[in-house]
Amino acid sequence: MKERVLFSDLNTLYICPSQLWGTLERKALSDCLIHRDMGGNPHLFCLKDSKLNEEAIKWDIKTINYTGNKVNKLIDLRYFLDLRKLFKETNFDVVHCYYLDFLWEICFLLKAKPSIPLLFTFNNYLDNPQNSFLQSWLFKRVDQLLVFSHTMKETAQETLPVSNRRIKISGNGVDIIKKEDDKPREVKNINCVVTSPADLEQVKTLIFALKSLMSSTAEMGFKLNLNVYSMTHIERFPEYEKTISLGHDNQLSENIHFNKISSEAEVFKNADIFIGTAFNEPFNDFEMTAMISKIPVLLPRTASRQYILSQYSWTGESYYYADAREAKSKLLKILMNDQVYLNELDTQHQAFVDNHGVDAYVSRLIGFYEKNYSKYSNIKSSAVI
Repeated sequence: MKERVLFSDLNTLYICPSQLWGTLERKALSDCLIHRDMGGNPHLFCLKDSKLNEEAIKWDIKTINYTGNKVNKLIDLRYFLDLRKLFKETNFDVVHCYYLDFLWEICFLLKAKPSIPLLFTFNNYLDNPQNSFLQSWLFKRVDQLLVFSHTMKETAQETLPVSNRRIKISGNGVDIIKKEDDKPREVKNINCVVTSPADLEQVKTLIFALKSLMSSTAEMGFKLNLNVYSMTHIERFPEYEKTISLGHDNQLSENIHFNKISSEAEVFKNADIFIGTAFNEPFNDFEMTAMISKIPVLLPRTASRQYILSQYSWTGESYYYADAREAKSKLLKILMNDQVYLNELDTQHQAFVDNHGVDAYVSRLIGFYEKNYSKYSNIKSSAVI
């Protein structure tokens, strides 16, 4: 009888050579940590000067760095050669990729290694369907495509050459953050996270929304703070100084606070409302962390977020890109009905945990890895016999 191979036995390569620090980068790191903490042997292929590499080193994850500075999204010979060398030198049991731009070379190289399962986590906007003959031929090498929600599954079916049976909904796998108990009631904290220049651009919209909210909140008897958190060097972003000046010009210096943090949990501990700013992502893990931690949310209006808000009604609202007027009206709606949102978040908490909690995600991830590895190991065993 063949011995079952466990998740903890696998030697896995995680590939994410990205300069960003978004949901997919954080998911790549999280998956490495999950695998390492369960006894597995994860290796992370990433950029040397990236935030992902910095965080991986901090958490003692083995990193393998791309030998260039930035991977060319169209075609990159150096990236191809780096991976070819890596696959020759090391026997990996599973390969997991996190961006479509980095996937094509992997698919080509693994055509020569059909016994290694290839998993791909998809959370991208695509301008055009990826269904040319070459793309379809390469994408056949992907054994499992993982998405965070039903909407992203539909997007994958519409834009990628993949059959429905190969797409699995993993959920987002986020932790519950315990909120502070001794927070002053006369202060309401609206918190957001900036990880990119595009996020910082949205903060300008929130400043204008905050300005127009001040008279209403004064009548309601509390002070309103906009807390902007970052784990990256946002002071290097082109619009940083202009954003700071915008707060000063609108007499909001005492209400807007920029905070550099070392732990993402700090974002949620004092939050009364969490605002999502990542319009460039279909699905965002910070937003789901807020909801699972029972914090009302104001989310960017995208198909995935609208589905979440329809699935979990009265847990948050959405706003249109760069629309300060709508952001203000939706924030006021949440502030005036905060107990309704809090009650609904409490009522639907278990559903959040079951769909997007870390334990449920880990259970699904283990199943995806073990099932795909076992499928190929059974084929190899049959070939030997």
